[in-house]
Parts: sequence; structure tokens; C-alpha cells
Amino acid sequence: MRIHYVVVRAIVTFFFRKYCKLEILFPERFAFLNDLLKAHAPVILVANHCSHLDHLVIGWVIAQLVAFFPLHYVAKRSLFEGKYRHRFSLWPFILRAFQAVPVSVPKLPSDPPIRKEEYAHVSRLLKEGKWIVIYPEGTRSESGEMGEFKLGIGAFAKKTGAAIVTGYIHGTYTSLPRGRAFPRRARIAFVCGDIL
Repeated sequence: MRIHYVVVRAIVTFFFRKYCKLEILFPERFAFLNDLLKAHAPVILVANHCSHLDHLVIGWVIAQLVAFFPLHYVAKRSLFEGKYRHRFSLWPFILRAFQAVPVSVPKLPSDPPIRKEEYAHVSRLLKEGKWIVIYPEGTRSESGEMGEFKLGIGAFAKKTGAAIVTGYIHGTYTSLPRGRAFPRRARIAFVCGDIL
């Protein structure tokens, strides 16, 4: 197992047990995920996105309810470029730990939702039975409210047969919204949703 993931797991365990306690609501709704894991079935995990903490929340929830294993996270390509590649930045370490998959986020309605090579990469991971986290809004909310969904999730599910599993994250916007460098204490909850 990758050392990056093990280190992040230890930090996240402390964070959600001692600093911002995370509550999982309706965990019984995710009972079927164990069967999908055993069958090596592809899964797309979908949730709202308000904070960089959301990645940690989803990983922690899956580790608690299903098993501890690395997920893949779709992340906007700009996180892999520019200021985030500074040699003192933690982003390269974090992106490796989360096995992040870079994709382009369209800026205009006329822009394609994702590049062909990016679409092929995500599809290949799903066909291999990987679990991928996708935020349908494409970026973090600036207000804490749900934003407009981007296209693409349905196409991935249709092409690969992946199950779409939904969830809702509450409290991460209070703890670490856009523009804040360090998370404040807050009550965080993950509401397990349905399979689509």
C-alpha cells in the first residue's frame, strides 16, 4: 500500500476523532457496498463539494463502512499546475495520496465537459473495478450551497456499468471554506444516500 495513503490515513483518523468529530448518518444505506467491493464492481461516489476536507470525509466514511482501500478522486487539472507545483507545496503529496485524476473543468457552456483522453482514463479505471469520487458541481461551492451540476457522470456510468452512489456532506464549509488556510473546529456529518 502506498506510504502516502498510510500517512494521510493516520492524520485523518486523528482529525475526525479528536478535532472535528465526524458523524455518519444512515450507514445502513451503504450496506450493499460490501457486495460491490467483493464483486470488484466499479463505483462512482457522488457528493456535494464545499471544501478540501470533502475528500477526507468520503475516504473516512468508506473506510469505516466498507473497507480501508485507496479511492480515486477526480480533481480539476488546475490543481496539478501553476502555483500548486511549487516545491514547498503539499499539493503534490496530497494528490498522490488521493490518487487524483486530473480533468478539465469547462468554463463556458459551449466547452466540452471533459477532454477525450481524460474521459478514456476515468473510463479505464472504472472498467478495472476502481471506485472513483466525482463532485458533480466540478468545483467547491463559494457559498456552501449546492451549485449547478456539470455533465459527465451519467456517461461514465452508461459506458462502464458503474453504480452511482450518492451522499451529502455537512459542516466542511463551516470548517474550511474557500480562502481559509486552516480548518476550524466544526461538527461534520456525512449523510449516506441512495444508489442510482
